[in-house]
Order: sequence, then structure tokens, then C-alpha cells
Amino acid sequence: MAEEFDEIGGLTKGERKVYLALAGLGPSTANPVIKQTGMQKSAVYFCLERLVSKGLASYITRNNRRVFEAAPSAKLGEFIEQRKRRLDAEKAEMDRAVKSLIANRGEGGRKGARFFEGWSGLEIALEDSYCDLDQKDELRVFSVTVASNQLERFRRLIKKFHDRRAEKKVRARMVMNERMRETLGRDRENTPYTEVHYVPPEYSTPATINVYKDKVLIILLSGESPTTFLVEGKEIADSFRQYFELLWSEETRVYRGLKGMEALLEDVLQYKDVVFIGGRGDISLRMPDYFWKSFAPRAEKKGHKWKILGIPEIVETPVMNAKFIEVRTMSHAALGPIVIWIFGNKVANVIWKKDPIAFVLENKEVAQRYRDYFTTLWEDETRIYRGIGGLRALWDKSLQYDQVRNIGGRGQAAVNDPDYFFKSFAPRAEKKGFRWRILGLPEIMKTPIVKAKFVEIRLLPELAIGPTVIQISGDRVINIVWKNEREPIAFEIENKELAKSYGEYFEMLWKTAKKVK
Repeated sequence: MAEEFDEIGGLTKGERKVYLALAGLGPSTANPVIKQTGMQKSAVYFCLERLVSKGLASYITRNNRRVFEAAPSAKLGEFIEQRKRRLDAEKAEMDRAVKSLIANRGEGGRKGARFFEGWSGLEIALEDSYCDLDQKDELRVFSVTVASNQLERFRRLIKKFHDRRAEKKVRARMVMNERMRETLGRDRENTPYTEVHYVPPEYSTPATINVYKDKVLIILLSGESPTTFLVEGKEIADSFRQYFELLWSEETRVYRGLKGMEALLEDVLQYKDVVFIGGRGDISLRMPDYFWKSFAPRAEKKGHKWKILGIPEIVETPVMNAKFIEVRTMSHAALGPIVIWIFGNKVANVIWKKDPIAFVLENKEVAQRYRDYFTTLWEDETRIYRGIGGLRALWDKSLQYDQVRNIGGRGQAAVNDPDYFFKSFAPRAEKKGFRWRILGLPEIMKTPIVKAKFVEIRLLPELAIGPTVIQISGDRVINIVWKNEREPIAFEIENKELAKSYGEYFEMLWKTAKKVK
């Protein structure tokens, strides 16, 4: 899906697809555009909003639904021409800035920009860096990406530089493309005075950037031979340093597509004990060659031990043949649609759609809480409530607390059990000063629950929620699944730390969600 957001001419690929679909359809709601483009729902809505903001689409509200219409092609031509003029102006300004920097070089120091061509030029630039650095300095290196045809030669050259740098006891921190882990990553991990972090491929650019003192060394390694720029100036060096620190301290990473999943698994390979909540065997089904021929042999050699708490169907998948994996099963309802991986201090939320996507958070405390949650589920300490009567018991129980927080609410309580909700539960909740906050889908606004005075609602995209309703009340976390209007099922876990973790997750989402009631 990442390619949908590659920008050309001021429009991403996704925006171009949506514009063309809308132009062909005429005035239309979002659903026909989703069907025609084949894009994900959230991506289409995002692109429609972007097109509206750029003046390339408009909408009217009809029967509480937005009807979009593409701007005439002449407007698109005008937008592209304006974009071209802005780019030309920016290029001219950049040219003037570079010429000014070169012209303003002082005798006491070379201020401006220098250009180095080929391997010999790169050696000269690295020697300049080596001579400039001393023990009190720190070298920051990021976006390390090297074309395969240049990798081995670059490894030999850069090893000499870093070995000499380490001999001077100059410290270095590096943010490296995950795909470089087994080559340049391993090289640098074995170099003294060096720390390395890894990021998904989409965080990287074709350039390798070194920042030290008031200098920025930019190495392009995407062609037949390297091209290197050395730019000097405190302001620009500080700007690059600031960006480096954002990457270095970034707790959340995003991996997209099967290649992204490979990069994620390469990271997982560094940790022996890995646990999964909601496993379905997708790795062995979607990535069989990589998993069995590349990953599994290395995992076995490293002594990996995986525990997967999966859906019942996982026992029918090839993943059961992996020697390092232990599997237990739970119902679909208890696990939900997202697979959660916990390894080291990291938690990955993986969605296995046509183009899989994973969100990885690195946080020791959060990872430990998820491990505790996994252990609770693994040991099967869960209470189950079935049917409308079971849910009434849960809701009555919730009134002992000051508030309830729901993630994924759709208003089913008011829709499927209106007499109990409005005649029994609501009067008691209002009298008590009870507060019920719901992070729901847009469809909730069409249900009677919006009439309840004690209910507050904010909206999130469907991708962020899933079909299971998660309720946090007191020290309890409850997963509710409405199989149909008379046969809901709920799984309750009473665990203080788990409830705290989910409560913090709710509050984080609440701050970013759209306020509607």
C-alpha cells in the first residue's frame, strides 16, 4: 500500500486513481470509488479529503452522506502547472542558496557545499570527516541504504573509516534500513563506540547521511558509482540532527506489504522468546518460501521458542510443522482480527489483509503488560458471559464504577436490548452520574444510544477498531462479540495491570478521535 502515497506532480498515486475514478463516475459517494479503485476504504477517504483540500474535488451532503465530484480537467491542468512553477522557484532558490554558500567560504573555514564524484571522491570526503572528528564529537548516521551492486565495495571502504573512527574513541549512533541488518548492520554492531537502530525500508531514502560538527555528508549509492555532497553550516546540520533524533527516539514503526513482513521477521529473529495473540498461521501461508527456507532454519539454530495463542483453524496450517512453535487455541471472538506479536520490548499489531500492515511499538512497560495479558489468556483465566441475560449482568456490574470505556462501540446495547437499556440501565446510570465513553464507528451515530445523556462518543476509522467491542470498567477488560442480536458473547478478564494498559490505550485514542457527542 505504500506505493499509493508516492507523490508525482503534486498528487500521490492513490490521489490520481481516486480522481480518475471520480471523474469517470460523476457525482458519487465513496463506496463506488472504493470498488472501482480496489483501494482500502480508509485510503480512499484520505485521498478524497486531500483532493478536496487541493481544489480538485468537491462534495455536497445528501441524506447525511457526502457526494463527491471531481473538478474539471482544466482545473487539474492548472494545479499541475502551479505545482511546476513552485518547484521551479524552489529549485532556483536552492541553486542560489548553494552558490551563496560556496561564494561565502571564509579563509578560516570552508563554508558552503562541495561535490565529490566516484569512489575516490567518497574516500576524500570520508577522510575529511575522519580528520575533523575527535573524542568529544558524536557522529550521527541515518537512512543507510546501499544498492546491491555497490554493497560489497562500500562495506570494505566504510569499514576502514569506522575502524579508524573507533580507534579515536569517537562515538557513533546509526539509524539503518532494516534490509541492511545482516550486512552493514552486523558490521557496525561489532564496531566499538557504535549503537545501531533499525527502521522499516519506507523510513529510508536512497541517500546515506552523516552529520557531525556543523557538517552534513550526503552519500548517494543508487547508481553505478557514488556521488557525495558535503554541506557546511550550523543551521542545516542542526536541522538534520533534529530529524535524526526523531528517528532515533521514535517508538512506533510501520511495516507494509510482504516485504515489510520479511523486514519485521528479521527483527523478530533477534529475540528467542516470542509470543503471539490471535495467530492464524498467516506467515507460513503467505510467505512459505521465506519462512521455511530462510527464517525457520535460522530460528531453530538460534534456539527460538514461539508460543502462539491462535484461532482453532491454525491447527490446519503448515505452521504446526515448525519445531520451535507451541500452539494453543481460543475462539475467534476472544482473539479478534488483529494478530499481536510480543518480542523483546516490542509489540507488533499485524493486520493480514491483501497488503499486510504492522504497527510496532517499542516500549518496555507496554510489552510487559502485553506479556502479562498473553500469560493470562494462555493459562485460560477467562470468564464467559452468553446471551442478552449475560450482558445485562455485565452492565449491572459496571454500575459499581464511575465510568465505562468502550473501544469499537456500535450502539448494539441500545439497538438489541432497548427496554433494558433505556428503562432500567439508563435511569440508574444518570442518577449515579455515570460516564460512558465510546470510541465507535460512524454507524453508531444512527443508533438510539446517541440519545443517552451519560454517553460521550468519538469516532475512529474502521481499520483502527475491528469487529470486537472492548470494554474497560474498573480492573476488568471485556471483549464483546455480537454474533447476532440475541446471542452475544463476552469474555471478561479481571487484571489490574491489564485494565490499566487498555485504559491508557483508550485515552491515547480518545485524544486523537473525532469528537461528535
